[in-house]
Amino acid sequence: MDDAATGVFHEPDVTERVILLMSPGRDRELLADWLEDAADYAVESASDASGLPAEYDICLLDDRALRSDRESIVEHSRDADPVYLPHVLLTTRDDESVWDVVGVDDVVSLPVGRDELHRRIENHLRTRRASLRLAEREQRLRLFRRGIEAASQGITIADAEADDTPIIYANEAFHRITGYDTDEVIGRNCRFLQGRNTDESTVETIREAMKRNAPVSAEILNYRKDGTPFWNRLDIVPIRDDEGDITHYLGFQQDVTQRKRHELRLSVLNRVLRHNFRNKMTVIKGYAERIEAGESTSEDAKRIRRAADELLQIGTQMYEFDTLVADGDAEGESFDVVEIVENEADALRRQVPRADVVTDLPDRAVVSGHPSLRAALRGFFSLFEDVSKIDLDVAVRERDGEVRLTATDRSGTLRRHGVEIVARDAETPLDHLDRLELWLLRWAVEQSSGEFEVDASDDHPTVTIHLNATEAG
Repeated sequence: MDDAATGVFHEPDVTERVILLMSPGRDRELLADWLEDAADYAVESASDASGLPAEYDICLLDDRALRSDRESIVEHSRDADPVYLPHVLLTTRDDESVWDVVGVDDVVSLPVGRDELHRRIENHLRTRRASLRLAEREQRLRLFRRGIEAASQGITIADAEADDTPIIYANEAFHRITGYDTDEVIGRNCRFLQGRNTDESTVETIREAMKRNAPVSAEILNYRKDGTPFWNRLDIVPIRDDEGDITHYLGFQQDVTQRKRHELRLSVLNRVLRHNFRNKMTVIKGYAERIEAGESTSEDAKRIRRAADELLQIGTQMYEFDTLVADGDAEGESFDVVEIVENEADALRRQVPRADVVTDLPDRAVVSGHPSLRAALRGFFSLFEDVSKIDLDVAVRERDGEVRLTATDRSGTLRRHGVEIVARDAETPLDHLDRLELWLLRWAVEQSSGEFEVDASDDHPTVTIHLNATEAG
């Protein structure tokens, strides 16, 4: 199908300008009158190159103008490139050397019939119109390319007609979001972004939409080159040719990890608060009723106090959560991880009679983290306060600008299933924890530009956090 017919490119509705670069005289005047009457051109005359306008569509010149103004003519053609700007010599000379003159695109031998001259002029103007359309297309393509490269969204194009629908283009934002360089992406199906916790039902939804040749939008858990997960807002649009056949798929990728994390945090907080607040208030109400009925014992008061203390602890965790969400970009604080581990380990040894807390620590290990990180570390150790037995190994190592804290629980306080939920970052109403401490630790570590890992491959779960080391203050 012709481009002009589709409306993609538009020929300007203007009269084409013909310049007569010739010596003044009757011949130039007659030629100008004829061109204006016969072909409705906008004809202008000039005696030398100084009279040439900045823009015109074709220039007819005589031998005198060629001799005196050839350099200017060549310069005009060069400035118009890549658009074709024809210069046609009208001459009575019959030697073949005129065809080799630089700056001349055609030679018309005089005398010439009007129809022949008109045909020659129109041939050159048709070529110029085509070059203008081509230049416009190239300009738009460059604009589209700059726009795609400057986009904040990842943009990919996949070949729908090739085996396994390989990616043939990926913009700079895709590299920034995923960490993959262009040469690592081209030729591969985009499923390489999927990982062990990618939801198969979401993948199937995308696959089915593509089978139906329909556009699809989904939020899917993908993985960067370094293995870190991120939530990808994915939009896929099929691209069709003039016959309606799908030739390519246009993909848009947007990192929505922060929003998904906030949504999860709010969901976790809401569920834990509702569950724990309701349970504790039920305890308080029940024992209060016993007091009113005169059936209470001293133990009832202790239970009420314990429930109230736990409610206060929930309030503290709410404050920590609020700090995480509201101060996501808060300036980091420096503190010694070793000091916190030593203090918490000593407290556990004092509080729990059967506490076997083994520490392997350097003298100091100063880190920089979110203001909530210090409290989140203490909250993690508080998980072991209300148990009858502790068997916990804690090690801290500093290397290459990183502080790594590893805690292995051998007493069963940290449930394997629970740490896996936090590791997947995927709690559901039916698959969840009843406490916030592990969540708060993970979120505080992530807000501190660190990494949170768990190893639940056996019955002794290990929690490892990686933090940025800093100089002691």
